[in-house]
Amino acid sequence: MRWHAHGGGRGDPGRPGRWALMVALLWAMACPLASAAPSPEPASVTVTLWVPARGGYLAAWREAARLAAAAHPDVFIAIEPIWADYGARLTLALAEGHAPELVALPSALAARLAARGWLTPVDEMVRRHPPAPAARVPFTWEGRLYALPGVMDPVVLYADAGALAEAGVSAEHLSTWDALLDAARRVRAAGRLPWPTVVNGWPPLAMFIWQAGGTLLTSAGQPWDSAEAVATAATFYRRFVAEELSPSAPWSWAEPADLPFRRGEVALFMGLLSDPLELPDAASPFRPGEPGVVGPAGRRVRVVPAPAGPAAAATWLSLEGVAIPRTAPPAASQALAHLAEALEAMGWQPSLERRPEARAVALEALARARAMPAHPAFLEFDAVWWQDVVVPLVQGNGPLDVEELLQRAGRRLEQALQAMPR
Repeated sequence: MRWHAHGGGRGDPGRPGRWALMVALLWAMACPLASAAPSPEPASVTVTLWVPARGGYLAAWREAARLAAAAHPDVFIAIEPIWADYGARLTLALAEGHAPELVALPSALAARLAARGWLTPVDEMVRRHPPAPAARVPFTWEGRLYALPGVMDPVVLYADAGALAEAGVSAEHLSTWDALLDAARRVRAAGRLPWPTVVNGWPPLAMFIWQAGGTLLTSAGQPWDSAEAVATAATFYRRFVAEELSPSAPWSWAEPADLPFRRGEVALFMGLLSDPLELPDAASPFRPGEPGVVGPAGRRVRVVPAPAGPAAAATWLSLEGVAIPRTAPPAASQALAHLAEALEAMGWQPSLERRPEARAVALEALARARAMPAHPAFLEFDAVWWQDVVVPLVQGNGPLDVEELLQRAGRRLEQALQAMPR
């Protein structure tokens, strides 16, 4: 090889100049080092996860993503909260093929979106990181699982211990429907609080139907298999309004139902495990950004399991999962596997930091938890059930004919199902 110096100094043009020799020497020294140096770390893959901007679940997904990133830094899961119209935006994005790699899946939409072929089954992944069987029910359609269940959030009972004590009731004894009704009557008789409790459609009437021995909706879409169980639950539910133990709707819909309890105006309230109503300075996890509502000084709130009905001790399970759109790249499966690992480490339940009583109640509540099964017509069913059954139950205290309500709801549901796109 002939070297040519360009401005490297004097000398024969055919001989290498001093600068050229130095460059050549440095290159020769660097080459062995370069070949022995380790290859650079691969850049991490970013996977976006859409999540409805609801405090309890949003916080849980962020915690799971944080744990996943700590254990697997090669994949970064970016949480993107959607602040409005989540179900509509999700449906449109999946239909157009523009959804992100992962999407939080409300249980009410699971079967509908899976039936349209827009989601990827995740059976094997969930088998490797199994949550409780109840958590799989809302995401199973035609024998396949279409979402990784997230945190399990069951209903529990929050009780103002001071208000109950003044009425001669102990929070530890609120284990049955009869005990709950008796406590509400005693609080009402004491006359210190505006209302003993608030019944305004929450918890869902389905929970009480389960506790009366019936089923509200089957995986085949068959509603209310036992009219007698529905009547038993509806009569109990309605009694709180009829006996003025709860305000009637729509008066009670003027504000979120937990706010009167937070302010110390209500003695009993059934809320979710993730809603720390026993902590006086805690904001609602399902209304992010809302300041905490502080009740009377020295107020003592107890957390106890939801009371059991005549046939069962079931409690409603609020839940959403994470699904993989059919068009998602392979990195989505890897990221979901990391999330599954993190959720398993979290115990499939919301954070219970600073909440020792809630932690003790959580095990019992999770063991009793049930969920509605997946069905493509769930939204239609829910709308009919709410308008034709629940609203009449909680709007007033006039005559109640459950059989007539169910017949009317059944006719409207049949019309809604016939109008559904095939």
